[in-house]
Amino acid sequence: MDYNMVGDAIVKHCGGLANFIHVTNCMTRVRMTIADTSLVDMTALKAIEGVLGVVEDDTLQVIVGPGKSTKVAGVINARLKGQPDSGEALSAVEQKAKTAREKAKKQTRTKVILKHIANIFVPILPALIAAGILMGLNNVIFNSAASWALTHHVASVGDLSPTQVVLDQRHLWV
Repeated sequence: MDYNMVGDAIVKHCGGLANFIHVTNCMTRVRMTIADTSLVDMTALKAIEGVLGVVEDDTLQVIVGPGKSTKVAGVINARLKGQPDSGEALSAVEQKAKTAREKAKKQTRTKVILKHIANIFVPILPALIAAGILMGLNNVIFNSAASWALTHHVASVGDLSPTQVVLDQRHLWV
């Protein structure tokens, strides 16, 4: 699959670079926010070699398959970044697309704060998940020992509770 050819064909059949507001991707789809949907040729998009399907929702979604969507979206975004900024007057659609792109890039105070919070918690997520799993396993062992102690009438010994006695007998209590 030639990703440049697919990306260029998608741009062509979506009304050109000026008609794009935002382009992103998920695992299998290239998701595009389009300024003027009347310029999109759906049948031509479906006919592009390598395109598995097209879904029109809040965003226009072109299904290209797993692993391919990142490369195709990268091609389209590279074309959008490389778009020459001429001094000519822009049409209404081009102006709307340009302002929407600039608005999407703008960092608001809320976005900055949420990004800082996310940057703090993302690196420690694996540790939090592991701690939760270990705590769950501990609770399963402790609760099964407690229920066994209750059903077998185990009495407490010294400072140990019935549950601790059962765990000590099975060499699970330290």
